[in-house]
Amino acid sequence: MNTAPYRLPNQRELRKLLLLSLLFLLALFATARAQVSNDVRITPDSLEFGEIAVGEDSSMNFTITNTSATGAPIFLDSLVIMNDANGSSDVMWMNPPKQFPLAVASGTPATITLNFRPSLHGVFSFTALFHMRKNQQGEDIFEIMPRKIHGTGKKTSPSRTFLDSLQAITPGFGSIYTNDRAATEVRVINHAGRDLNLDSITVSSEEGTSAIFSFSQDSAKETTSDPDFDLLRINDFMTIPIFTTGPEKAGEYNAILTLHFSKTNRIQSGGNPSLLAEGGIS
Repeated sequence: MNTAPYRLPNQRELRKLLLLSLLFLLALFATARAQVSNDVRITPDSLEFGEIAVGEDSSMNFTITNTSATGAPIFLDSLVIMNDANGSSDVMWMNPPKQFPLAVASGTPATITLNFRPSLHGVFSFTALFHMRKNQQGEDIFEIMPRKIHGTGKKTSPSRTFLDSLQAITPGFGSIYTNDRAATEVRVINHAGRDLNLDSITVSSEEGTSAIFSFSQDSAKETTSDPDFDLLRINDFMTIPIFTTGPEKAGEYNAILTLHFSKTNRIQSGGNPSLLAEGGIS
């Protein structure tokens, strides 16, 4: 029987043991990290949206491929998209959104679609961080090399921008009984890339149709309106109430809504027609 007295390790030996333990743990971590990263491929290395008109949408895809030899699924734990300038991602998002953790089966790539809608003209730069893991319980979480995303907001003509905005949000009055009154609202959104000075708004009936549209529910003659505010800021909106004084007979009634900016810049709504009412429907 060995009866030699037990000796505690000295400080130098403790440091050596601690260093060896740390090296062992780092080796294990590096092995696991390399093994997981070798089982995943994310393409492309970066996304280049190019020039996109301010306020318009464009989409591009990242593809995640599970290359594991075992056939086991890989999990996307989260995807973080950061604007390199301010950390926000209000102009870029996943569409459709994904439910995390997202399982990526072997042989079945997963597609991540990103939408880019520049809010102003200029260059945008983002970093996409993919967090992956080998199982659904949260082990072996690691961060793949970041993917870069670039895009440029392109200046657009204010008239074109407002044309699109008004086409999208003026469905018309629909069917109205003869001599009945009706009301609707038009929302105008400033996607022009700059603040706009608003002078007045007019509604004019198309040639050959009766003047039944007005900014007042009491009079068909109030076809010009001075807005409550004269500055429509970038990405802000204004709501314009429109009334009909009642069609006198059956038929279609059409009008054009025109916004007057900076006294010389008239922006006319589009659509076919812009404002529509059908009278005499029983």
